[in-house]
Amino acid sequence: MKSFLSSLQRDWASWSPVERFVAVGFVTAAPIASLAFLLTL
Repeated sequence: MKSFLSSLQRDWASWSPVERFVAVGFVTAAPIASLAFLLTL
């Protein structure tokens, strides 16, 4: 798990701002979307 996190940090450093924005947006939107989906069932 620790090696996964360190590789993620290393990858993050090489990411472009656009890729970072998309990744953060996806991580933020995923739980909100799943919650909204559950509420509409």
